[in-house]
Amino acid sequence: MNIKKKIVIRRLISGILIIILAIFSLYKSYIFSTITSKYNATMDTQLMNALNGNSNALFAFGILLLVIGIIFLFTSNRKPKKWLEYSLIVVFLLVGTICGFLTGGTISPISRIIAILASVFFILGLPLKKEFKNIPFDNTSN
Repeated sequence: MNIKKKIVIRRLISGILIIILAIFSLYKSYIFSTITSKYNATMDTQLMNALNGNSNALFAFGILLLVIGIIFLFTSNRKPKKWLEYSLIVVFLLVGTICGFLTGGTISPISRIIAILASVFFILGLPLKKEFKNIPFDNTSN
């Protein structure tokens, strides 16, 4: 029996956008850490701590986004598995919360924009309650 695999365009586009956002997040993390290491002698301690916190949060969030983007790309032509989707949601929320605590309450505007866009792209790539169009959940235990 030859079953044609369908590509879920919504998940594929979401995966690509999440990977682009992950690269941008990692780049901004590098910029923040460079600023603090370059100007640490002239910088206020509170500002330096805020930049370091945002740098660490952007780095952790960038790694998470990179992993989620790759998972979305590789699973865009398969039936979604409930355990994988629920695991991604839990990890996304958990790491997002931890990244919020890493900033120490001083979230830079660029970090806020990255978090909002990541949430939108992440939700876009999920099958949600109605599943993907004409592609039901895979109910096998594997």
